[in-house]
Amino acid sequence: MTIEITQGYWVEYIEKFYTPEEANLILRAFPAVEMAPEVVRMYGHDIVTKRRSEQYGMDYPYNPAAKKPKDWTPLLRSIQERIEAVAGPLDSGLIRLYPDGKVGIGWHNDDGKPEVIASLSLGAEREFAFGRGTARKCVEVWRMRLAHGSLLLIPAKTNEALKHCLPQSGVVKEPRVNVTLRRFPRL
Repeated sequence: MTIEITQGYWVEYIEKFYTPEEANLILRAFPAVEMAPEVVRMYGHDIVTKRRSEQYGMDYPYNPAAKKPKDWTPLLRSIQERIEAVAGPLDSGLIRLYPDGKVGIGWHNDDGKPEVIASLSLGAEREFAFGRGTARKCVEVWRMRLAHGSLLLIPAKTNEALKHCLPQSGVVKEPRVNVTLRRFPRL
């Protein structure tokens, strides 16, 4: 389903990209994936986040402190191939674990000018928002709950013009795993 989130900018949302049964199987396999807490530099200070992450495939230099990417695992390769069937070739994978709703990610654009961002949601349903402005002063223009097993495709034009975030929520008690794949421009 194509959704115009604000005039001239859209995303593609596939609510049941994976059936609930398939999504549950994938989610149960993720504890075997090694993920470390992220360290990010914000406003001149290093902060250890509560979200955990691991990178696969091509290096995505979104964070100078991020570990170098690993080779695709069979599980991640199968996810990549399935998403590529609808999104085209994808280079880089970033897996993030949000242990509960108290852990989110603030307003940002994805670095590196990706041509497409493919975001697979597994586990707890969470709100996802887009907004205009700066990371410190962003005005929300669209919000949607992303279902377990859903896929959100964000084109370059939308990523470049709007910021996005995963807002915190005190009511969400379960973990969410996000598998984000990107295609970067060829040099």
